[in-house]
Amino acid sequence: MENKLKFCLICHATNSSDASKCNECRSDLKSDTYKSVSDLQSHRIKILKYSKVIWFLFIFALLLVIFGRCAYKRFSPNFLIEKPSSSISILTTSENWPMYHRDLTHSSSVDSEQAIPRGILKWKYFVDSKIFSSPVIEEKNLYVSTWDGRILSINLYDGKLNWEKDLGSPIYSTISIVENQLIVGLKLGKVISINKSDGSLVWEYNFGGTVLSSPAVSDGIVYIGSGNGLLYAIDVINGSKIWTFDTGGWITSSPSVYKDVVAIISYEHGLYILDKNTGRKKFTFRIDGEPSGSAVFGEDLIFVPNPSGGIKAVDWNSINLPWDASFLRFKSQLFLLGLTNSIPHQRGFVWAASGGGGYYTTPALHENNVFAAGYTGNLIKVDKKTGDKNWEYFTKSLIMSSPSIAGDVVYIGDSNGNLHAVDINNGKNIWIFNTGAQIKGSPSYSNGVIYLASEDGFIYAIK
Repeated sequence: MENKLKFCLICHATNSSDASKCNECRSDLKSDTYKSVSDLQSHRIKILKYSKVIWFLFIFALLLVIFGRCAYKRFSPNFLIEKPSSSISILTTSENWPMYHRDLTHSSSVDSEQAIPRGILKWKYFVDSKIFSSPVIEEKNLYVSTWDGRILSINLYDGKLNWEKDLGSPIYSTISIVENQLIVGLKLGKVISINKSDGSLVWEYNFGGTVLSSPAVSDGIVYIGSGNGLLYAIDVINGSKIWTFDTGGWITSSPSVYKDVVAIISYEHGLYILDKNTGRKKFTFRIDGEPSGSAVFGEDLIFVPNPSGGIKAVDWNSINLPWDASFLRFKSQLFLLGLTNSIPHQRGFVWAASGGGGYYTTPALHENNVFAAGYTGNLIKVDKKTGDKNWEYFTKSLIMSSPSIAGDVVYIGDSNGNLHAVDINNGKNIWIFNTGAQIKGSPSYSNGVIYLASEDGFIYAIK
């Protein structure tokens, strides 16, 4: 029988094959036997090679999992989300006002060479209901939604009714006009599309949550928020869901769209910038308080109402980093302890303009200036790059409406039912028109005439 040896792994001494303890250090011996020291070394080399292979495969698999997870988050929506069945968008011209705040960026502004309206009533139409939305305009027709659940089509020139459609739900949402469709959100939890020529149903989609948001339509997709905290992207042709994004908070604001992104403000959470095709989150910005107004896109900045007072400008191209929240808390502690003079701000912050009182409605953007209205009755004009205030106008009444701009005039409604026309250059009042009840919707404009709705139940055309 061939002699074999046992080797102590502690002191490396040679022992006979039948030994259970090392002769030198008395430590326990393993049962493995070898012909010689070289045989043991050869065995160890084999084990080491196998160990390296196993470690290599483990690390490769781990990297593959990490890469796959990142790739899934970055690219998978492009493959998994259905494409819209068309590329149609809301079309804005110098003569129409087809959606909430006029265009997809929510500028609520139009250049006009028409004579400035003088504050004289052209016509009014009694709808016999409160109206919280804004009129929308295309060609010779005005469309408006009412709180008692109707959509009305009114002749733009003489104020006579073309048709009306009862949708069976209170409506807070402003209509969007896209090609032959009128799209609007219903408070009882639906978004619905009807034919703009007669009000016949095209499609409807049921959210299951209260809808106060107004829709925006870009490249074949309807974007609209819901009280269940979700932003919905819906096919404009057939009403099928494309994607949703959960903001975690109630949505009363309306989505704004610019280039390849859509922006939404969530109640008690703040601003979200999303990829408009996939709904993937690109950036978030916390807004303190209870923001309810909508965001307005500029080229590089986005402007948001600040419930704590004034408005803020945010770099919407910013990217959140994992340590942002901790670093902001650290800088805040340094500021509170007096160790730094600079006020800490979250990532993306550019400037803040104060105007007194909370700002809950949507700003307006015209050329190089932003216009915003505060709840306590002030209207401010600030430089869009610096936030420096140019002028401030006081209505002497609460404001729950958003400003609109046509040519060199800013229009704003107040809770006493007054529509104020303010000179865009110096902030001086031009005229005031009284409707008799508070105004919540923002004014619309077409061809030298202002159109607005009042809670007295009338639609007004003011020339």
